[in-house]
Amino acid sequence: MTEEIQDYGYVWTGYNLPVNIEIFVADITGNGQEEVVAVHPTGSIFIFRYDGKIFRRISALNLGRRITKAVVGDVDGDGRKEIVVASGNVFVVFKWIGGRFERIYISPVIEPEITDITVGDLTGDMVDEIVVVAGRTRIKVYKHQAGSYVLTAEKTSMMHLEVRIGNVAGLTKKQLVTLEYVATPGGDKLTLFVLSNDQLEIVMQGTIRMNADRLLTVKDVDNDHMDEIIIATSKRRRLLVIGVSGQTFSRKWLSSGFPGAIEDVETADWDKDGGTEIFISVGAHVYVYKLRGREYVLVKKIEMDIFVVSFAKGDVEKDGFIEVIVVSKAGVIIILKDFFEAKSQFLVQETIFIPKKQPPAIKVAEVKVDKVIIFKKEAIKGKVIISGKFLVNILYVAEPDRRVFAIDAEIPFTHFVPVPGLVPSHRIFVDVDVEYVDFRFNPNSPREIEVVIVAQINVFDVIVKERKSLNVFAEEYGISSEKLARINKKSIGADIEPGEKIKLPV
Repeated sequence: MTEEIQDYGYVWTGYNLPVNIEIFVADITGNGQEEVVAVHPTGSIFIFRYDGKIFRRISALNLGRRITKAVVGDVDGDGRKEIVVASGNVFVVFKWIGGRFERIYISPVIEPEITDITVGDLTGDMVDEIVVVAGRTRIKVYKHQAGSYVLTAEKTSMMHLEVRIGNVAGLTKKQLVTLEYVATPGGDKLTLFVLSNDQLEIVMQGTIRMNADRLLTVKDVDNDHMDEIIIATSKRRRLLVIGVSGQTFSRKWLSSGFPGAIEDVETADWDKDGGTEIFISVGAHVYVYKLRGREYVLVKKIEMDIFVVSFAKGDVEKDGFIEVIVVSKAGVIIILKDFFEAKSQFLVQETIFIPKKQPPAIKVAEVKVDKVIIFKKEAIKGKVIISGKFLVNILYVAEPDRRVFAIDAEIPFTHFVPVPGLVPSHRIFVDVDVEYVDFRFNPNSPREIEVVIVAQINVFDVIVKERKSLNVFAEEYGISSEKLARINKKSIGADIEPGEKIKLPV
C-alpha cells in the first residue's frame, strides 16, 4: 500500500542551544501553557515558552554535575510536573516555586551508578513513582512520602536492562516495562511488572525473537487504548512495535530499514483525524507513519537540512492543537507544522553618517523605520533568500541652538529563511515585521549613529486580494474547509478579508 508522500512545513523558532539537547513538553510553571524543557548532559536545564513568534527562555539552571538522563512527571502528587534528573549515584528533583526552579530533593547515594530513569503512576493514586536502574541490572522504585522519596520495591536482573512505564496489557494499573539485553539467538527479553504491596510482580514475560538496540518509548500507536512497546533494532535502523495479544507479546510492526540510525520517536494525533502518527528521526529526515487498515504506511517524509536528535509533543501555542517539537543536533528548537509556514528573526546593524552639510549631533532623539522594501526573493531548494532595505528616519539634536535635524537613510539586508520541502517553482509571499529599533551614539564621534534593527521575516502561501468565504477559498484550492479553518484558526463559515495571509496545507 502506498500513499503520496509530502513535506511538512515548520516554524523555525531560532534558539540555539548546546548540542545534544533532550527535550520535554509540560506545564512546568503552572501558568496554564506548556513549556519546553531542554536538558543538556553537562548539567544545564533550560525552560522556554513560545510567545507566538519564538521560544523565549524564561529560566535556566545548572546542576553543577553531568546529567545521565532526565524525565518529567508529577512525582509529589500536587497536580504539577517536576523535573527529575539522574546524575551519577543520585537523582535530583526540581520544582518551580516563587518564579524560579528550586531543588527540593536529592536522593541518598545509590550504588552502583544510575544508568536509566523513568517516571509513571504504577499504583493508580495519581502520583508518579520514580524508577531507576542502577548499574544496568538493579531496578529501584521510589515513592513520595512526607516530602521525601522512599525506596518501596527492588528487583535485580542478571542482564543489562532499560525501563519504561505504560499500560501495555490493558490492566487497571500501568505496568513497568523492562527490556533485558540477553544477546541470545532467541532474542532479548521483555517483562511486564505491576507494583503490588510494595513488590514488583511479573504479569507477562517473553522474547522479541531478535536483538534490540534501544527501548525507545511506550505509547499507544494504533488507538486500541493499550500502549505498545517501541524498540530500535538492527543497529537502530529498523523500528519494532510490540503489543499484547491475549497473554503473549505479539509483533505489530517491523519497519523496513532506514538509511541511518534512529535517534528518537514520538507519537501524536497531529492532524486531528482521530488517528496516531509515528514520527521517526533519522539523521536530517523525519519519517511519519500512520496505520492504514492493518499496515503502517509512510505518509510524510520531511527533509530538515539539520540533524534531529529529540522529539516532544504538546500544545505550546495554547491553541488546542498538539504540536510536535523537534530539537536539532545544533540545539535549534523547531515546531513541526502540517502547513506551509516559516519565520525567522534577524538583526541588522549599520552606522549612519551625518552629511557634511548638516551640523554634528550632541544627542539622538529618535530612530524609526518608516518602510520596508523587499526587492528580491529567491526560492531555492529548502530555503528562501530575501533581500531588501529599511527606510530609516533619524532625528537628532545639534548645537548651538539645540535645533532638531532629520536624516533619511537606507539600510540594506539579505537574509534566508529555511523552508523544508520548498522548490524553486513554489509560489511564495513574504513580509517583514520590524520588532525592535535601537541606536548607539558616542558623543566623541558626533557624526556617527549606529542603528540596530531586529526584524522577522514571514513566508506565507497566499495573500488574499478580495473578500471571500473560507469555504469558497478552500474549494478554489481543492482542499478541505475543515483543514483550512484549523490551520488558520478560523471557523468554517468565516469570511477571509483582503490582505489576510492564508496558510495552505503543503
